[in-house]
Amino acid sequence: MRFEVQRMKIAATGQPGQQLEIASKTLPRETEWIWVDSIPALAQQENVDLYIDLTFSMQEERIRELGGLPGPVLINSVTHTVAEICAAAPAPQSHSGSSPRRHPSPHQHPLCRFARTNGWPGFLTGNLWELAAADETTGACVRDLLTAAGQSCRMVPDIPGMIGARILCSLINEAYYTLQDQVSTREEIDTAMKLGTNYPLGPFEWGSKIGLPAIYELLQTLSRTNRRYTPAQALELESARLKSD
Repeated sequence: MRFEVQRMKIAATGQPGQQLEIASKTLPRETEWIWVDSIPALAQQENVDLYIDLTFSMQEERIRELGGLPGPVLINSVTHTVAEICAAAPAPQSHSGSSPRRHPSPHQHPLCRFARTNGWPGFLTGNLWELAAADETTGACVRDLLTAAGQSCRMVPDIPGMIGARILCSLINEAYYTLQDQVSTREEIDTAMKLGTNYPLGPFEWGSKIGLPAIYELLQTLSRTNRRYTPAQALELESARLKSD
């Protein structure tokens, strides 16, 4: 299903760095981005085609507020799946005075109008965003809206880490195993990865850019079903230290 959108309006909330990443992209002039600092402020916007929350967290009140928005919602949720969020959250109430817009299905739980993407530092500048949704209809809705706004997307399974983050976390984790085994130094590992694979950043540079606590959280989640993702002790200790600072 495709939408013919003459003037796209996207209401979003995000960190300054995330806003700069999107501002650096070449998007159609017909796309209007409205940046606000809270979910209630998102709800105050009118005639919005797509809501985006790049600072999403698994807090019951935030999920309820997002579920009450009158339209499809894209969230930055690398570790938590849409299915997990829908199953855990109570049914939200709509904001007073608002009318629903473009619900993919009137019979599904309102929170299942969520789709998720990877909003970690460096990923929003990519030419292709990963999208995961609880069902194909919701995914197609959000994908077509983003495509109309000039952002190419690819649907991926609704699993922790999606695809890109799983691969990157595995590389970072392996780099920490190599470090704790005293095979090489951080600088040498970063240099080897950049020269050998033409990556823009080495694994330790990526870890610093994204934040090790986020990397560790995803690895911990993935390791519950696959031991190959078990975090290196060096990564675990450094993540704990950063989290406590």
